[in-house]
Amino acid sequence: MIWKWFSNFGNKKELHNEQAELELQVHDTLKQLFATLQIKWEATLIGEDKLETDYHFQYQHGDFHLMAREGRSFVRVHFLFFHETTIGNMDNVRYACNEFNQQFGDYKIVYSIDESENLINLHVMTSFRLSQSNLRQNKDFAIILSQCFEAARNYRQIFESICETNQRNLEEKTSMSKRELFLAREVEWLHQEPRFKWREYETNGHTIQQLFRTFFEEESVQFNRLTIITDSLQRIAESEQIESFDLSQVLIRKDEAEALFVRETATLIVEASVGEKSCNDYLIHLRAEEEAEGVLYFTLTFVQPHIVASRSHSVHTQKLQQDKTVSILVAYDQTPESQRHVEFEYQWQELLDSWQKNEEQTEEQKFMGLVKWPNIGFALYWGRRFFNNRRYYEALSYFENAYYVLKSNYQELSKRAKEQFYELNYYIGFCYAELRCFQRAYYFLDAAFTRNNIRYATEYVNCLANSSDFRALATIQRLIKNVEAAIENDDEHEDAVQLKTFLSFLQRRKGYVLIDQNKLDEAENLFRKMLDDPESEAYALDELTYIQHLREKQER
Repeated sequence: MIWKWFSNFGNKKELHNEQAELELQVHDTLKQLFATLQIKWEATLIGEDKLETDYHFQYQHGDFHLMAREGRSFVRVHFLFFHETTIGNMDNVRYACNEFNQQFGDYKIVYSIDESENLINLHVMTSFRLSQSNLRQNKDFAIILSQCFEAARNYRQIFESICETNQRNLEEKTSMSKRELFLAREVEWLHQEPRFKWREYETNGHTIQQLFRTFFEEESVQFNRLTIITDSLQRIAESEQIESFDLSQVLIRKDEAEALFVRETATLIVEASVGEKSCNDYLIHLRAEEEAEGVLYFTLTFVQPHIVASRSHSVHTQKLQQDKTVSILVAYDQTPESQRHVEFEYQWQELLDSWQKNEEQTEEQKFMGLVKWPNIGFALYWGRRFFNNRRYYEALSYFENAYYVLKSNYQELSKRAKEQFYELNYYIGFCYAELRCFQRAYYFLDAAFTRNNIRYATEYVNCLANSSDFRALATIQRLIKNVEAAIENDDEHEDAVQLKTFLSFLQRRKGYVLIDQNKLDEAENLFRKMLDDPESEAYALDELTYIQHLREKQER
């Protein structure tokens, strides 16, 4: 195999464990920051549990609020009411917010409506991580506050530019164009056999049927009973009610005005038969996390039934337990579906303009515009947005909708579109790997792996190694050989640095697989050699310690 490497790859860094700081005193640290910057503040307890504190203060004549909670190192910073405009400019405000939020990842612009004054007020939102050991913290915090003014200035420029070009007319044209393209595609698809089922975008609610469909693909599932354990006990026996049961409703109270967490944890037991398996109990544990920018986050832990204890299987191994349990971060998003369409339509029109003017597209535009079908573009755009926010479970329904349509039309795709199609395979495989559905992840990542892209190869190797796949070691060794040859043949090439970084990654993964196969001597020799590699030194030390622990355990 001859490897060619693209110049625009993005390396996926090896996951590593970070040591949490001990006993961070959030409020004491904040008060020290305020004192250093000579900021006068007022504190108010907020929330039903009164565990969050709102620090209100002025900085350089700007009105700020800082939301902090003991035990959480990240605090939210709000720069309020930096701009106002009439409600008649609502479309332009939304377009400007979308444009700004796409360009500036660390700062978000949100708006609120003052109906009594017929005004829209604009606010800047960002976050800051507190630390007990960061000597630059005072300076960094001052920079964060100062950059809020810069963010406000940039937003005003975008907003004024949109107003000057009469953006509302453009929105109408975009909607008409989208409608015409949709009708054209609908007529064409009337003569096609239905090869796939278009999945609903269930980002505002997560049903039990969706959860089982994600983990068990097309296997038939028969639901028998659902038991909900909170401060009381509730049972549901109707199969249709179980399928459509919204998991988020156990933790969250929803109404037209807002959504709030009403409890911290809940446990559900689903009695079901999957495929040809006998009836088993599947455990779903939900835990409330936090709210950010109108999104309520909660952790969902899904536990599949293990091997039944018997004379031949009297003990469950720790490894088996890990393989049967997965925890994912899920969100209840209060963003209306109509607002998602408005944001997408603006981005789609930008893409259409770049096509018409023959301009170079961004990577995001290239992916969204894989084909010139707006419904596919919508799925790709929001799938990638959720993916970048690490909302992998929710991204899947968007990505897979696009995948099944494009797979059926693969031969008609252009050469450029086919390359982006492999990017889609990578995203889907990545999502399934994060959900520990490794067999399905392998299916998609194996297709992307052939494209000689370091990002794709990195996630492919991670999938093999983390799932203890029998092909892992042979694949890694073959890659190491090819990469070493590429570096030796062209050491001065501009990609040589990236290749060397990739080689270090492969060596670390090889050591991990050797430990997994209980080849401790080989693994120890490999990790000792890595102690001279700055990129792998810390990882190697941890693994050598772990090898020593395994040996001591075996000697007992």
